[in-house]
Amino acid sequence: MYYNRLVIITLIFLLFSVSSKAIEVEEQYFESALESMSQKDTESAYIHLKNALAANPSHVPSKILMGKILYTKGFFDAALQELYDAEQLGADKNLTAVTIARALLVLKSYSRILGIDTSSLKQDIAFELLLIKSSAQHQTAKPEEAIQYLNQANELQPNSLRVLQTYASHYLYIGNFEKAKSYIQIASREYGENPQTLHLRGQLAYQQGNTQEAVSFLENAHSLSAENPIIMRSLASAYMAIDSNDAALKIVQTIVDQTPGDPYVKLLLGQLRAKNNQTEIAKQVFDELLAALTLLPEDIMQSSQELQFINAFASYLNEDYESAAKAFSTYLANNDGSVKALALLADTFIKLDTPTDALMLLDRRQSLVTRNIPLTVTLCNLYIQNNRSFKCDRLLEQAEFIHGSQATFSYVRMNSLIERGRFDDALTVFNETFSEAQDEQLKLLGIQLKMQTSLYQAALDDIKDLYATTEDMSRLKLLEAKVQDNWGNLEAASAITQEVVKLKPNTPGALILHAEVLLKLNEVDEALVIAEQLFQRDPSLAHTLLLGESLAKSDDIEAALSLLLAAKRDIAQSTAISGLLLEIYTNAQQHENALIEVGELLKQNRLDQTALIAKASLLTEVGQYEKAKLALNILYGLWNDNPRLLVKLSKLQVSANDLTGARTSLNDAKAIAPNSVTIALEEAKLNLRANQLDGLEKEIKAIQAKAPNSPEVYLLAGNFYNVTKDKQKAFSAFSRAFKLDPHTSIHAASLFQSASSESMFIAFEALMHPYVEKYPNAYFHKRLLADFYLTQDEHDKAKTHYEFLSKIDALFDKATVLNNLAYIEMKNDLPKALEYAEEALSLSPNTPQILDTYGWILARQGNYTEALPNLRKAYSFDAVDPSIMYHLGFVLLKQGKHQQAKVELANALASDLPFTEQDQARVLFNSL
Repeated sequence: MYYNRLVIITLIFLLFSVSSKAIEVEEQYFESALESMSQKDTESAYIHLKNALAANPSHVPSKILMGKILYTKGFFDAALQELYDAEQLGADKNLTAVTIARALLVLKSYSRILGIDTSSLKQDIAFELLLIKSSAQHQTAKPEEAIQYLNQANELQPNSLRVLQTYASHYLYIGNFEKAKSYIQIASREYGENPQTLHLRGQLAYQQGNTQEAVSFLENAHSLSAENPIIMRSLASAYMAIDSNDAALKIVQTIVDQTPGDPYVKLLLGQLRAKNNQTEIAKQVFDELLAALTLLPEDIMQSSQELQFINAFASYLNEDYESAAKAFSTYLANNDGSVKALALLADTFIKLDTPTDALMLLDRRQSLVTRNIPLTVTLCNLYIQNNRSFKCDRLLEQAEFIHGSQATFSYVRMNSLIERGRFDDALTVFNETFSEAQDEQLKLLGIQLKMQTSLYQAALDDIKDLYATTEDMSRLKLLEAKVQDNWGNLEAASAITQEVVKLKPNTPGALILHAEVLLKLNEVDEALVIAEQLFQRDPSLAHTLLLGESLAKSDDIEAALSLLLAAKRDIAQSTAISGLLLEIYTNAQQHENALIEVGELLKQNRLDQTALIAKASLLTEVGQYEKAKLALNILYGLWNDNPRLLVKLSKLQVSANDLTGARTSLNDAKAIAPNSVTIALEEAKLNLRANQLDGLEKEIKAIQAKAPNSPEVYLLAGNFYNVTKDKQKAFSAFSRAFKLDPHTSIHAASLFQSASSESMFIAFEALMHPYVEKYPNAYFHKRLLADFYLTQDEHDKAKTHYEFLSKIDALFDKATVLNNLAYIEMKNDLPKALEYAEEALSLSPNTPQILDTYGWILARQGNYTEALPNLRKAYSFDAVDPSIMYHLGFVLLKQGKHQQAKVELANALASDLPFTEQDQARVLFNSL
């Protein structure tokens, strides 16, 4: 029966048997969750986060992300609990406050929203919260108060052009043109004829259908900021809206017109006209020039290097790339130092889809390439595409020695880091070089990097900045939806995608993102309809992937695999298809097939870090540790200069039982960051796991001195004292961890497990009871307290908590709670006890303790015939529990099977495990 303390302790030992190992892989689970989020798989991310928090419940990033996911799944109370827990653990409220406010808004807890203090938050977060407070006032039909909060937001940055423009852009978006106009007027009054304000005027006029007026404002803006590309693009768009294509072309001709009459300029003008769909004019330009060149005598053509180059260049611009390749090669043979010819020949090879030729061409001329910044960039990009980023790094070092630091080099270095999955390092480069850049494409790159590094609010803030200047509102809205999606705010993402789809119902990108969000919201049928329609319209790779994912989520795995495998046969070396197949096979526990797909990914890129992690994890799961180590060794080569990644690697190595490799990774990390408390803590954990106890207590105390308020350090100390059998010190350490962070489950569980004396029992109750009273929805803690009361024979107190927990539908291990209630009720109400046992058995039909409880209740009711098979089944699952043996012996005796009964009772009494019915078993045995 469950009552005996052995079973309760066994459950806790199970937790510890995992935690001693898994507590070192919480980062791996968290990274897996982020990877799942990047693949728009919220369900898998949720599972990874549960594993991460089971391994280390004080892992703040996981708690924050879990809160976001719970919010998007509609579990608003649970989301609030996780986010409040994260704040208790020290999370920056700038990362939690907005989601908390949004959840409270859904729950209509308006007073709690209004009570959120914004005084210590960043201005952009405070700005968001003031907008939510305004929305809360709108919900309560208080428009005047709503306006007050909007005014407060404006007061955060008094006389700030950015705030005024953001308001104008906001009101433009919601269609309140008068309000938008008023903010534009304020901006104009405060800042005069500012080009950005004129740009907003132009956007307002454009959205109101006054395109001619829009052109006038944008022309004025252009006159004040002639080099501003955003204004120029908007002006060109406005010109095209009134079919003034010549004027649009004129904008882009501005620079070219500085050098009239030059043949190169004439060719470039032809190219621009071709891009403006004036192909006949462009063709005429090309034909005239080529005809003129053709009329020249051959000897003049051969002797005039300039004419050779123009001939090659004309073929290039006329998209006759085979002729261009021959002509440039001829020219380059006689002009080996021509950077222009080298660059154009490399680009010609690329356009001919022979990038290997381009790579070989430039790789042989590195000394010339490094003298030219654009060529350096081209060769670096080719290195990156061919998985040789290390050569790009060397090339950039040589180029920087010649040219000094260049923003262009920083941009390429970011691409190299992104290709290797080092998004945090890439973001560091971005912040150092491009944080103040005004170029829209650079800002978009920064937003993408912030998404990849979980800086979702910062990404949204940057998007809001772009709303004031962008000409493509729908594209920006979709990007905002992607950020909300990755952040886990699925409802917000869905609202945005629905809006874009409504405005542009035939835009594939909007439909794809909308369907992906629907899948995460478990609205699979609707997503499947969209996926099927897109696929029928165009069976492109993107539509195939969406349909495959939709079929898999609808549990039609066979159809999903059939579709994707057929596509894989048609599209050679598709990373995206192999990645999705890997995900499906992994979720279906088809390890062999999953490893095949990992192999496919590594064939395409042997340094694919995601694939290497997946390979190591899969091999570890099937027990092939040596092969897993080989995959991790490759990651070591990629990560050995990054201490954060080395710590991550050490945890993967521990999972693969490679403690030596984990030690090497941590030593290398410590060499780079010798004062890192995180590295010291991981090293101490590894020593404890390896049972290297000499000097470990001193090591732990040194870490405590550096991080005196870290509950994780005290948890480690408690585990150490457990191993060294110092029960009092272990309990004291776990008590300290619980006091520092009472919300984390592992701290509560450790405290419960370590209580082994009357004084400790009193201390445990003194700590746990007030917490449960304060947080009635802290289910894990309430369960521990109920178990504690059960072991102390305080059944009425235990019953109160168990009954509360039994009403929670999604409660983890609810079957055991019901089983405990059945045990308690057996003393007074057997029918009620049977009801609880039957419900527990329906939830967990093969748990031996539940089978034992059910069988024993039947026996107590005299139903020995039905009791026996349940008790035998319980025994088959747990042949060492003396309670099960006693109950089985009792029923056998009642059925007249004395010899079998005697054997079972003798086994029960011979067990070293204590059980509460030992005296009854002895009396029954002696009666035989």
